Amino acid sequence: MTFYNPERLKTAPLSRVPFGMYQMEEDDTKILKKYCDNLLNFEFKKDVKGTSICNSQEVYLCDADISNVLGNFIMPAMDDIAGTEYGTIKWGIKYAHLQCKRKGDFTPIHASGYSDFSFVCFVNFPYDIEEEMSMEYCKGSINPSPTKLQLIYPSPLTRVSVQDFVFSKADEGLIMIYPSAVMAQLLPFATSDEVQYVIWGSIEAQQQIGI
Repeated sequence: MTFYNPERLKTAPLSRVPFGMYQMEEDDTKILKKYCDNLLNFEFKKDVKGTSICNSQEVYLCDADISNVLGNFIMPAMDDIAGTEYGTIKWGIKYAHLQCKRKGDFTPIHASGYSDFSFVCFVNFPYDIEEEMSMEYCKGSINPSPTKLQLIYPSPLTRVSVQDFVFSKADEGLIMIYPSAVMAQLLPFATSDEVQYVIWGSIEAQQQIGI
């Protein structure tokens, strides 16, 4: 397994919503997907769909294997994203769950609640984005993608603003980190019968180093 490489971090400090994106190497993404497969086959996995906002039949609490892999990338990324203002903070994953997203499933508008930052990790993309965008009801639309991640937040100019992110198979292993006060939703895909692994979680400041 490789570890965090800051050159792979994409940040948008001047965007309407500050966020950071980091894409794992292909080998690390395969390891993470294997751990997701293992969790689904684990007899004592914890089903949390009753307390999760995700509209999916299968939503499970992430185990240590998944959390440790994510932590290898999220924690160093946090030092780069928030390090200038919070340089003495030690960051930690507060909560993470695995959404097994199938055709028609979505994640409604939500915020992570009592945490400092939120994250979402797209382990795989079972659909082809061009095929999704070529569906009949997308033709002629000025906003044709039926499946996308949206960040939703207050705006000084309008009551609500939305920032769209459209991903493809080339983006597998992508982790997005954004402020926990920002709401997010993930729209459904329609052209694949395979499962997509999406990991949602929250990040909090656990302690101040040297204080």
